[in-house]
Amino acid sequence: KITGDLKDLPRTAKYLDFHESYKITGDLKDLPRAAEYLDFSYSRKITGDLKDLPRAAKYLNFYIDKKITGDLKDLPRTAKHLDLPYCKNITGDLKDLPPSAKYLDFYFNIKITGDLKDLPRTAKYLVFQQNEKITDDIKDLPPSAKHLYFYSNIKITGDLKDLPRTAEKIDFKWANKITGDPQKEIDQLPNGKWLQAKQAAIHH
Repeated sequence: KITGDLKDLPRTAKYLDFHESYKITGDLKDLPRAAEYLDFSYSRKITGDLKDLPRAAKYLNFYIDKKITGDLKDLPRTAKHLDLPYCKNITGDLKDLPPSAKYLDFYFNIKITGDLKDLPRTAKYLVFQQNEKITDDIKDLPPSAKHLYFYSNIKITGDLKDLPRTAEKIDFKWANKITGDPQKEIDQLPNGKWLQAKQAAIHH
């Protein structure tokens, strides 16, 4: 039941968590410039363009905020955590992501384009479920990637043997251009690290 506008926040605020704060309003340009942690998930009255985010921002969560617009190239270069599922008005190419990003969730973000080879090499958590504009071979995934969710992504190609050896959770269900022997590749991963593997879509 907290109400108010972003422009009235303390200018020194660095950590802002308004998850499910439906009554908070305002534009991204009015956020404190010092802000580093921003969680406005389910806060559906926040508007603005990515270019107006504080340049020091490291953690960004705008889950199901369809009023946020902008291009990936305008994200703060400091950003490491990007939670932007269902943000259907965000566009851009993977090559323009912040270079040190580790967590990337673009679930059902159908306007994001690009090749896996252009992902930040630091990326560990990747969600591109139901995004049919992401292309390339899985051999080009970041080498330290741990969580890979490409559910219903029909343009990703490659063989399971080329997955990063660091992988822990994988979902390539209905990504029907992936080939390989699931059980063989799971067994060969170091330290039995696969916690979850949905292989219903893999065709031999």
